[in-house]
Amino acid sequence: MAMELPEMTRIAGQLRGELVDKRFTELIFTDKVNKLTEWGFINLQQRDITGSKITDIRSSGHYVFIEMESGFSLVFGDLVGKILYHSPKEKIPSKYTIAFVLSDNSVLPFHTSLYGYAIALTAEEIEEHTYVGHSGISPLDKEFTYEYFEHMLAANKKLKTKKIQSLI
Repeated sequence: MAMELPEMTRIAGQLRGELVDKRFTELIFTDKVNKLTEWGFINLQQRDITGSKITDIRSSGHYVFIEMESGFSLVFGDLVGKILYHSPKEKIPSKYTIAFVLSDNSVLPFHTSLYGYAIALTAEEIEEHTYVGHSGISPLDKEFTYEYFEHMLAANKKLKTKKIQSLI
């Protein structure tokens, strides 16, 4: 029987099939972005990723990473929002926070609510990030072994199932 993969893995796989080797040509911001930028949920007005070629897409925990040849990774975290790919022939939905226009005129609109965010970070910044850098090993990573899980449980005997889910 095949193992059912978490939603984020399916999202990353679907996006990988559509986005790799394309470039970001334009970012369209709505008025909502200003407040989200102020709160630190979006930093794309300070980080220019236009022209950047997408080299890979992966997920880890509840994060999706769009890696670019520029050295930045576009990180979608805590996806309390929607990220949908629209081919060039489709109309962009009217409700979005940021629309990422790609080199083939396809669009990746991102609509966030609550604490979802979209930030461009270097590898070093990812490691140091308060949330992303401390998310731990994903249960889908090869490094997530039974021994690792057992060690995690032993390190904090008060861990409850819900807390374990948020750690991994």
